[in-house]
Amino acid sequence: MVFDIKVNNKTIKAKRGEYILTVLNRNGIKIPTLCYLNDLFPAGSCRICIVEVEGKDELITACDHFVEEWMSIKTHSPKVIKARKTILELLIANHPNDCLYCDKNGDCELQNLAEELNITEHNFFKSNKNYKIDITSPALIFDPGKCILCGRCVRICNEVIGVSAIDILKDGENTFVATTNKKDLNHSGCVNCGQCTLVCPTAAFSNKNQFGKIQTALNNKEICKIAFYSSDILISIAQKLNLNPDKKLKLIINAAIRNLGFDKVFDINLAYQLTVEEQADEIISKINNSDNEIMFLSYCPAWMKYAEENMQNVYKNISSCKSPEQIMASLLKTYFADNQKLSPKNIHTTLITSCTASKYEIQKDEFITDNQQNIDTVLTTKEFLKLIKLYGIDINNIKPENTDLLLNDDKNSDKIIFSNYAEDIIKALHLKLTGEKLSEFKINKNEKNKLQYLFNETKIGKNTFRTFIVTGIDNLKNLIKDIKKENNVYNIIEFMMCPNGCVEGGGQFFSYFVNSFDSSSMIIEKSKNEYINYDFTGIHKFAEKYFENNKKRLLHRK
Repeated sequence: MVFDIKVNNKTIKAKRGEYILTVLNRNGIKIPTLCYLNDLFPAGSCRICIVEVEGKDELITACDHFVEEWMSIKTHSPKVIKARKTILELLIANHPNDCLYCDKNGDCELQNLAEELNITEHNFFKSNKNYKIDITSPALIFDPGKCILCGRCVRICNEVIGVSAIDILKDGENTFVATTNKKDLNHSGCVNCGQCTLVCPTAAFSNKNQFGKIQTALNNKEICKIAFYSSDILISIAQKLNLNPDKKLKLIINAAIRNLGFDKVFDINLAYQLTVEEQADEIISKINNSDNEIMFLSYCPAWMKYAEENMQNVYKNISSCKSPEQIMASLLKTYFADNQKLSPKNIHTTLITSCTASKYEIQKDEFITDNQQNIDTVLTTKEFLKLIKLYGIDINNIKPENTDLLLNDDKNSDKIIFSNYAEDIIKALHLKLTGEKLSEFKINKNEKNKLQYLFNETKIGKNTFRTFIVTGIDNLKNLIKDIKKENNVYNIIEFMMCPNGCVEGGGQFFSYFVNSFDSSSMIIEKSKNEYINYDFTGIHKFAEKYFENNKKRLLHRK
């Protein structure tokens, strides 16, 4: 039912069952929020979204109150502004004054609200609580002194990711956010996905950078400095700088990387193809052995950590193939090193990625060869642009440069590929099993028993392949229960910790749950005509020749 309400003396349309905040946002009326997250049940805890409703003595929170036909709402009345200022001043009173060197400086919601509400001084006394900063994680930093108890990090970790590594403990004046088991981050069950850093309005959770190691390498003239990246970072950079995520942007990023001091710049297109090829071969091996256990894909390091620690029955069925990033690093320190007559010890590899969990993955024993990490350092997308700014590189006025080639006849190095593993693996399976290319294949949204996932069922020869794409641990567990084993049916699950996958990883700039922008997946969908699917026949000769004796070592986890 649609009806009229008044907002700031203007009549607008509202629907029964909508929250006031939803109606305001749809009509371009902006009010501040701190605890609110898109698509999650409203908490109403921060109270910064209060509005004045005629006929009510008390101000009410817009995020968790339904609209009613009789309502006349004022969003910025003197009473509302005064109350919001008081709420914010109380938060600021307990907040550190380190804005100049804070990770969120210039991008802090608390800072922005203080400016919006014209708060220029402390009107309340600061408490004398001393908090210990947790730097134990390889990917994240937790500074509880900057926490404003909005609860976003807890909700994203519990309700969206499903790991439940952090929680709000105690109550009243002693309420605080901490790890669920009260241990440090590195021993908390945290999977380093970094989604908490995206939704945190301050810098209570932030990324742990490796600037020192990277700058040391860049200043070392005795070693070869290599950077490589996937197309996911282009989405976030395009959003941040209001650019088109096209081929030209990729060439500009190449030039920026070289201007930082890197000697070589590669993408991971070749390694991606090798990953798809190898995982398709694994599935064919299962078919030949009449093994119809669920096959889980293995490229998400946050998922791998969770499965290894909490789902051993599933972990044994995860593909043993390395992620494209790790395969690329292996190639750089073997194939590239051999061709360039370099010692792997004289090569420093830096991965530029949307994934904060990669910082955890690179230090695992299975990705260390001869006491050397295959990937030496990691830059998230956010950190990459910070480094560009630090080095004074004007990304809008830079001459585009091509990507370096690992293979002289590599025809995919200049392409921007936004596909997904499950779809490409089915295409590879079809080609391998029938000798013919699969022209049309799409994994579509499916909803069953309130469980949402992407799904497709494809018959190739005498076998049926059911492919699923799902995010969120709870969704995964329910999906596993829902899948029934059948003869000649092979179930393939692509699981990702981050919502919408790597394009909205913890190292990007935006989170759909906080920002009212087109999500990354929407941008890809709108631009899909610009992106080119892989031709899986292009690397067979290379793979057959080079991996004849190296396949297990270079393509698979130990």
